[in-house]
Amino acid sequence: MQLSQKLYPAVVIHRLFPLFGAAIVFWPQGAWAAEDGGHTLLSGISISILAATALAYLATRLKQPLILAYLAAGVIIGPKIGFGWIQNQQDIEIIAEIGLILLLFMIGLELNLKKIREAGKSLVITGIWQFILCAAMGLGFFWLLGLTLSGGGERSYDLLGVRIQGGPYDLWYLAACLAISSTTIVVKLLYEKFELDTLAGRLTLGVLIFQDLWAIVLLGLQPNLANPRILIILWSFLKGAGLVALSLLLSKYALGFIFRQIAKLPELVLVASLGWCFLVAGTAGYLGLSMEMGALIAGVAMSTFPYNFDIIGKIINIRDFFITLFFVALGMVIPNPLHNPGLMGIAAISALFLVATRFLSVFPILYGLQNGLRVSLLTSINLSQLSEFALVITVIGSRFQPAHIGPDIMTLIVFVFVITSISSTYMIKFSHPLQGFLSRGARRLGFRDIAPEAPGAAERPREIALLG
Repeated sequence: MQLSQKLYPAVVIHRLFPLFGAAIVFWPQGAWAAEDGGHTLLSGISISILAATALAYLATRLKQPLILAYLAAGVIIGPKIGFGWIQNQQDIEIIAEIGLILLLFMIGLELNLKKIREAGKSLVITGIWQFILCAAMGLGFFWLLGLTLSGGGERSYDLLGVRIQGGPYDLWYLAACLAISSTTIVVKLLYEKFELDTLAGRLTLGVLIFQDLWAIVLLGLQPNLANPRILIILWSFLKGAGLVALSLLLSKYALGFIFRQIAKLPELVLVASLGWCFLVAGTAGYLGLSMEMGALIAGVAMSTFPYNFDIIGKIINIRDFFITLFFVALGMVIPNPLHNPGLMGIAAISALFLVATRFLSVFPILYGLQNGLRVSLLTSINLSQLSEFALVITVIGSRFQPAHIGPDIMTLIVFVFVITSISSTYMIKFSHPLQGFLSRGARRLGFRDIAPEAPGAAERPREIALLG
């Protein structure tokens, strides 16, 4: 009883903290204003984090992805749609870029090249062709809607009767971004369902790893879209390949020695990891590549370290803080959809198209490789959303001078992300009933499930041990 009385205040604080955060967030603007009427950097970060915390708590209760909560926080406190508590988000965007670099560093750390080499035929073929097929379908689909391949600067055009403020490479970005799926959402949902180690789960994760590799290629191409000459692109790839080779060599012969010396000093492990990340990112920027690509390469170079998971555990909280600011800052620049309501209709059509491309690309490949209706359909369902990596690629594209894409296309991609994040949450949650329904339809169309004894037809039997 005495222990429970001691814990009671902590429980009360834990229960009331979200409400306390919300009360602070919705306090009058003047309470946060500096003497000159503007907002300081510190108060801007405070408002952003508190708003993100309050909405993240609500999203958790509603079982929605946290990224949606961060975007919503940016919308509420930003100048475009919300209360305008932060008028100048540029300071936060600079800090948020650190989160972007750390996010890609973490993705690289989790991208184990040894596992890719050991992957089976189904995974390799699906991982390579899924992106190619989805991107090709995206090019054809948006070209039929009226987008064209063109250079130059910003332009205005009609898309399904909606006036769009676009850029010279809208078609390329839409096709590429809609071809990649969200690692964060998929891993979280499959983990909660205990399906990460099922055959469909392993295939899903494998395809996501290959999509990350394709994203590296996209990041390498981005700086040269404005001047797409073969020699310039080849030179860019050579610089990227040289940076990868140098990073792997340093990782093997220098970093390995350094980390063995400091392995028992957790603070130094963290500092050395961050130093390596920003060193490679800065080198990439110096070579004319994107710093985000450099961070990804830095992570890949360290992905085979025995200290890999220890490094991830130490960096993840720092990354979460900065990446929260990144998505909040992204939410601040989302324009009011009521100013161009037709854009929401295009986003809904694009979201339906994205889901269709997953079934038209992943399902036939896996089914043709004798994985059966169930596994092929479940993998397609798992991948039916837009990636947060697409938002990263979009933001980077908008920063070039002139910008690669227009503000309306950036908004369109964000809307597609929101729609597919919500829809895929329920699609994965109820994937087995949905798969059963789709299997019945597939059988009516002539598809037949493979025999149980065929390779890949069934998942690996699991051993059960009874203790006690």
